[in-house]
Amino acid sequence: MSKKPADRGLCFCCQKPLTSATVGGDKFTKEHYIPQWLFKRHGLRQQTMDLPSKAEIAYGHLWVPCCEACNGQLNTEIEERARVLITSVPPPWSEEDRQIMKRWLAKVYLGVRVRATTLPLDQKDPTSPTIADQREIDEAVLLRMVVQGLVTVPHSSLFVYECDPNDGDGFDFFSSDVANLVLVRSGSVGLACMVLDGQLIETGMTPAHPLLSEATLGPLNAVSFRMVAAYAMAACAAADVSHDAIYVSGTDGQPRPLSVRFTPHWTSGPPAAQVREMAMAMAETVAADVQWSDFNPPQ
Repeated sequence: MSKKPADRGLCFCCQKPLTSATVGGDKFTKEHYIPQWLFKRHGLRQQTMDLPSKAEIAYGHLWVPCCEACNGQLNTEIEERARVLITSVPPPWSEEDRQIMKRWLAKVYLGVRVRATTLPLDQKDPTSPTIADQREIDEAVLLRMVVQGLVTVPHSSLFVYECDPNDGDGFDFFSSDVANLVLVRSGSVGLACMVLDGQLIETGMTPAHPLLSEATLGPLNAVSFRMVAAYAMAACAAADVSHDAIYVSGTDGQPRPLSVRFTPHWTSGPPAAQVREMAMAMAETVAADVQWSDFNPPQ
């Protein structure tokens, strides 16, 4: 008697039901949103990262369910190109390459949020709520479409920095659902992406601090890169970007964006001292014992 294919949840990208077999549903695979090529480059598989619950999780366990079709598409369209850019192509990158990197970082961010729906806030309490609410993922239609490559309008801000590859272990990762921020440092490349801000921080339409500018900074050490992230979070805190989207049904029955409009709502830019205070407060959440003097000033 044959066994019924096991229910393996929904694909994090297209939301189709998954099974452990091809017949009766889309085949289940694991999508490591912190990709395995980064594992190999920095020896991450057995290393751990801190969770908001104060617990730790091994990088090798940072995966989400994905259908075979989406896994193959993401690997072909963005994963391999992101790997080549980070490991072999010194910035500045072309606009096409920047769009690929924004889509890759949106994939990382989506993976983080989906995985957080399975992790309890309190590891010792079996009744504890999860770090992220499933409703947040169910409503993340536009984010999934960005990952699938269906959104062609400018959707996210990206800052690319030169980093000191010999400082620390050459790798860093941080994400914040408050600011929709993803931070990745690998070797000499540092990336800060504000997902779904309508590219408003990148284009200067929000009161971002000038130290976010890629052109004003020399090679960043490990702490300095986290400070840049703090400034990015301060910029996001000063702006609230909403989006309106109209969807139509595609040939496969899945929704497709017909039009997308991002609308910024922000307060007047805070004074420099206030931005510095805000950034320092945020930096303390992402870097231990950080001092303002640790930040590399422009040369």
